[in-house]
Amino acid sequence: MRIIRLAKHIAALAATLAAMSMAPRASANSLQDLGQSQPAALAAPHVFLVYWGPEWSAGFTSNNVTSAQYRNYLETFLQALGGSRYMGTQTQYGAGNPYDLYAGQVRLFPTEPPATPGIAAIENVVQLSQQWFGVAQPSAISAQQIFIIALPPGHGDATFAAKGGSACAFHNDTSLTVASEFFQFLGHPISPATYVVLPFQPDSNVCFANSANANSDAFGHGNLDGLSKALAHELGEVLTDPYLGSWRDPDVSGQDETGDKCNTGPMINYGRQTAGVWNYWAVQPLWSNAAGHCDTGIAGRIDNPPDVDFGPTLIGGAIQPKFVDFTNTGDADVVLGAPGATWSVDDRSVSFLVLGGSCPAVIHPGGSCRLGVAFVPQASGPVSAQVSLFAEGTPGAPPLAKVNLSGLGTSVPWLATPSNVRYIGGVPVACADCQNERSVALFNVDSFAHVIAKVALSPSAQAPQFAVVADGCTGQSLAPGQNCSLTLLFRPQSGGPQATVVAVDDDRGAHAQLLFTGDGTGAVAHFDGDSLLGAQLALPHAPLGASPVAKLRLTAQSAARGLSPGAITVDGPFAQSNDCPAFLAAGASCSITVTGFPTRPGAQAGQLNVPHDGIGGPRQIAITGQADVSFAHVSPQQLHFRKTRVGQHSAPLPVGIVPAENGSVRVLSVVATGDFQVRNDCASPIRATCRLSVVFSPRRAGTSHGTLSITTDAMNPIQSVALSGRGVGAGACEGQARGGQSCGNDDDD
Repeated sequence: MRIIRLAKHIAALAATLAAMSMAPRASANSLQDLGQSQPAALAAPHVFLVYWGPEWSAGFTSNNVTSAQYRNYLETFLQALGGSRYMGTQTQYGAGNPYDLYAGQVRLFPTEPPATPGIAAIENVVQLSQQWFGVAQPSAISAQQIFIIALPPGHGDATFAAKGGSACAFHNDTSLTVASEFFQFLGHPISPATYVVLPFQPDSNVCFANSANANSDAFGHGNLDGLSKALAHELGEVLTDPYLGSWRDPDVSGQDETGDKCNTGPMINYGRQTAGVWNYWAVQPLWSNAAGHCDTGIAGRIDNPPDVDFGPTLIGGAIQPKFVDFTNTGDADVVLGAPGATWSVDDRSVSFLVLGGSCPAVIHPGGSCRLGVAFVPQASGPVSAQVSLFAEGTPGAPPLAKVNLSGLGTSVPWLATPSNVRYIGGVPVACADCQNERSVALFNVDSFAHVIAKVALSPSAQAPQFAVVADGCTGQSLAPGQNCSLTLLFRPQSGGPQATVVAVDDDRGAHAQLLFTGDGTGAVAHFDGDSLLGAQLALPHAPLGASPVAKLRLTAQSAARGLSPGAITVDGPFAQSNDCPAFLAAGASCSITVTGFPTRPGAQAGQLNVPHDGIGGPRQIAITGQADVSFAHVSPQQLHFRKTRVGQHSAPLPVGIVPAENGSVRVLSVVATGDFQVRNDCASPIRATCRLSVVFSPRRAGTSHGTLSITTDAMNPIQSVALSGRGVGAGACEGQARGGQSCGNDDDD
């Protein structure tokens, strides 16, 4: 939806109507560039996010949604849009789809918005935000800016559904305001900007909540479906119709932009990884001329899982199930239907069993469906099978994915080991001095003698963790009941159960396989802390120049063995300190403190590196932070003193310094030139208005000029005030007040 201001477009509209009367009528359901605005589409868009109102800083809960939950849902969605196939559906109109469409630029605008803010109030926030981002991050500001103005609960334009209107959001631009005001900041003109007004979606029960997800959860799926739906709708229209006169359907009135044409289309979940974590958000289709219909450009996909090899398995032995995960690696839902999935087993040997699957009706992006399978060999020798996954109720359709199964059926062997030595035992991971050699006796359990011709480990992914270091069997002739000895080395490189197969051949081609297992043991390095969110350590927002701190704890999770943390380091504008010892005993913990030292405003990023010799190996934790900035407003910009006698002092005039953005400012220096003096009574830091006192002390008759220079630690660090006054001789003040004060009027005549 867009807000159209008639005065802006009346001339262009008349020209367009005239042109349309002479041109062939557009085909139905297609977008055309009507040529009423330039640029016709945003080729290099950049999104800025503005939270309007002090509630966003203080935090709130409204309609069962917290501000933190709302912000996380909104910001992760914006991060996931850039470079996506979903937004790629709009590049056919000349719109850009950069990966850094939204690069984390967030502003908390502290002023309380009106309950029903009008266009003038909204555009004032947009222009002030242009100033703020333009100074804080000048490289990010361009002529193709998009500002998302997020309103707190209970606030919204009169068109918003919760206020009795029909809209869930709208977009507009500031070109009229900029053209009429010629808005400038620090001497630089403010360019027009496009913006999206995003009221608090849970305020309305008609703005598409639970339209893609029937059930709500802590992330926001369900009750925040309308948030991502409305934002995607408006962003698609801003990209293709930024200044309300380009890509629209001239055959449809009122529902003519790329989002409007598909507003009632089916909702779908769009998914993507952000910060290494899969999330998904509800979106609507956008119109595609190329496709000829509403399109999301996205699709779910289930890749074939790795093959499953059960290895040698004794006929009639115990069933050892394995599990296979079918994961949706696409960027949209995969719909299996109820009850969830259909399995097809291609198994001529009848040796494999499907034990059941935990498949939901819908697999969201990044989600999995687990299938249990087992190998029950019916005969000796290698066998294989294939299991296919189908959507429920789609006969004749190709499978969504397949997995290959294999195994080796074995009969009662001629060679065996005592049951108590086939399990090698638990060995600490990467332990060079551990007693990890095990001697194993191999017994001939057949009724005749066998000559051992060869002993070897069967190739497998885990075989390098085992080795035969002493072979007392090869070349030996074993009568029935006799045995020989092998010594195996087990040196696990990862935690958990490990296995290998020892293959033994005799001189007549008889083959035997013996399974040996062991456990890699050790400590797991576990990290926790209030600021640790998944794989990210989030430092609190702080003013530029402050040093925010976040702490986390490292614990050696083990009942038997500790770990060595190694040299902990940090990258980016951060420093770390810790009390971790060279060796952290099993169950013990140590603390790591990360301190931020930002040198520029805005988003901060780095990485904490914690090497350790525990299970899983070194750990890297992403560090994030936000350095907030303040501006110094100085008023007035010039001072003019009344006539003052030479050698005397004028009455003092004030100059005010006010910090903006709800921050603080430190005054570093104040200097007055010419026949002027300044007194600085401003204590640092300034959190409210502070006043300087300027006095004019002329040394000669005539007009004097000077400059008051004020240096602060704000983002606009140097401010100046023009000073002027007129010195007069003693006779010019006859009949006027004495005592060193100004005299006469302030004219130069």
